Amino acid sequence: MAIARRDSRAGFTLVELLVVIAIIAVLIGLLLPAVQAARESARRMACGNNVKQMSLAFQVYHDAKKRLPYPRSSNNLRAHSWVVRMLPFIEQADAYKLFTTALPGVNLHWGGVHDLSNPTFQATGALKTQIPPMLCPSSSRTTRNTTEAVPGGGGFCGDYAANTGHNQIKKTDGSIDYDPPALQSTGPFPLAPAYSTSTGSLTNANPGLRFKDIPDGLGKTIFMGEKHIPPDQFGKQGYDNTLYATENPGLNSSTRMCLESGVALSPADTSATTNSFGSPHPDVLIFGFGDGRVETVSKGIAGSVLALLGQRADGKVIPAY
Repeated sequence: MAIARRDSRAGFTLVELLVVIAIIAVLIGLLLPAVQAARESARRMACGNNVKQMSLAFQVYHDAKKRLPYPRSSNNLRAHSWVVRMLPFIEQADAYKLFTTALPGVNLHWGGVHDLSNPTFQATGALKTQIPPMLCPSSSRTTRNTTEAVPGGGGFCGDYAANTGHNQIKKTDGSIDYDPPALQSTGPFPLAPAYSTSTGSLTNANPGLRFKDIPDGLGKTIFMGEKHIPPDQFGKQGYDNTLYATENPGLNSSTRMCLESGVALSPADTSATTNSFGSPHPDVLIFGFGDGRVETVSKGIAGSVLALLGQRADGKVIPAY
C-alpha cells in the first residue's frame, strides 16, 4: 500500500511576514526623502532655466530696442506691463499680435497696445495666453488665471517678477508713501518717475532704461526673480493679479522689490508683503541678473545685501553672500 508523503516545504510564518513588511517600510521611509529631494532638485533646475530664458530675453530686447522694456504704461486698469512688451522675445509673437492689432471701433492705447479694460479686446482671449517660462514647477498654485476680474475677465498670472528697486519710501509717520515721484525707482525697472498726486495717475511713463543707465554693472544688478505669493492669494489682486496688467503704485503683480527687510522665508511668511521676492523652494530662491546670469540665493541673505543687489546705481561694494 502506498504511503502518502508529507510535503516538507515550509511557508513563511506570520512573524516572518511581519518582519519583511517592516523592513520594506523602513527602506521606503529611507528612500522617500531622497526621491522627493531629487524631484525638487529637478524642479529647481527647471525653474532656473525659466529665469535664464527670461534674463536672456531682456538682453535680446535691449539689442533690438536699445533699451529695456518699460515696467508699465501707466497705473490703471487700462495699462499694460513689461510682460506684454516681452512677448515677441519669448516665443509668443502671436499673442503679442492680439495685444497690438487694431480691432473695429477700438483705439490702441499707449505704446500701440490695447486698452486692457476694453471688453472687445478682452473677448480676444489675449489676457489668458499662457507663458510657460513664467510658471515655476515647484509652485503649488491652484490656478493659472486670476480668480478676481482685474481687469475684467481676468488673465494669466505667473511666478516671476521684475525688480523695481530696493525699498519703499516712507512718510514721517512711518507709513509707506505710494505717491512720490521717485517711487521704487532705484532698480532696473523703475515704476513711477512722473507720478501725479493731483490726478492719481502717471503723467509720463518711464520709457525703459538703457544698459548705460545701470552703472553698477549688469552682472551686479538683479533684473528679475521669483515672487512671494501666499498659497491663499493665488489668482487674487495684489499678490497674483494677471502679469499683463498693472494696477496702482502699490499693487503690481509683475514687479517686486529687493527690500531691506529681506525675502520671504516661505510662502506662508506673514511678515512678507506684496512687494517681496520669495519662492516655494526650500531655503533658496532664484534671481536673474542683467548679464543673463542666474543665481540660486539663500533665503537667509541679509536685507542690506539684497538691497545693494537691487539697485542699479548705488556705487557700493557688494559684500559676500
